[in-house]
Amino acid sequence: MQEINVILDPTTNVMYSSFYIKGLYEYFGFKKVRFGSYSTHFRDLRRKKVTDCFDQYLAFLIIEGNQKIKIIVDYRDKSIVDSEAYEWCDKYFKVNTHFDEIREKVESITPNFGIRVWNRYYTLYFLIINLFLSNFSVPTNWRKFIGVYYLSYKRPKLEDYYKHVDVKKNYIFSIATLWNRKNTLTATNVWRKLFIEIAKKNSKINFEGGFYALPGHPNYENYQSLVFDKRYSINDYLRKTKKSEVVFNTPAVHDCHGWKLGEYLAMGKAIISTELSNKLPKELINGENFHLIKTEKELEQALKFINENNKYRETLEKGSKNYYKKNVTPVKVIGYIIEKINY
Repeated sequence: MQEINVILDPTTNVMYSSFYIKGLYEYFGFKKVRFGSYSTHFRDLRRKKVTDCFDQYLAFLIIEGNQKIKIIVDYRDKSIVDSEAYEWCDKYFKVNTHFDEIREKVESITPNFGIRVWNRYYTLYFLIINLFLSNFSVPTNWRKFIGVYYLSYKRPKLEDYYKHVDVKKNYIFSIATLWNRKNTLTATNVWRKLFIEIAKKNSKINFEGGFYALPGHPNYENYQSLVFDKRYSINDYLRKTKKSEVVFNTPAVHDCHGWKLGEYLAMGKAIISTELSNKLPKELINGENFHLIKTEKELEQALKFINENNKYRETLEKGSKNYYKKNVTPVKVIGYIIEKINY
């Protein structure tokens, strides 16, 4: 068997790509994965022709001898497939794929979220080396390209999601951004508002959190009573979410899975969720991996039932964690990609 090498696009958004970079390291080994010259390996991808491609996908090559397989991993919120990337690749893997939009080369993959992959030294090293590998020509502005390296370093490590924190009985923590996209005005914001209001109305539950929003938001007045007045650090978010008796999931901007779903699965939380808008390679099972609701009444009943039934809550926690371990971990996603390309 010939030596296998993985070549990453040096112009990628490393914060959004971090989950898959971690998986590639775990699957192939750190020394087998490297960033390559854009002009040598990715020139025909023509990233700079598409203005928002920086926030859409990771491109990489799997090379064994003379064989070269071109892979796209699309982590964007929108279900739209990038036409330039689609033409370039041999296989296109996408997080947010609507059920009616599957195309020949497109495969659905599970949700992801941003993590810290490198220490401070490697973060700075890869920033500098990738500027040279991309010939100082990147598909976004300089401030943003440099900034994502800093943001990726500030993200928690994957292991931080796994660290156990005991659930606090009758405690629910939930924070969310108040969005202003079309679908969020009628669905995402509304469902999250209902969850918060139902939790706060329940006399047994101690609720903490709310919406993050500024007074200039068009819908600020409608949500003002639910806006929290202090910022939470990412470490606070993780610790308090782990302590929370239950968490709530609903499709977010552009009906995407959102990072929250991936994070909740990684933490092994009891998840109450509305119906998902996008396809998963292996569907979540209601009553095992999560608790599915479709109406306001069902949401209220679910919250009450889980609060009063520790055994069912523990079943959901175990089920969400098992789903994550089998389907969502970075190395599992890369293994799924390798399986689908028949490598």
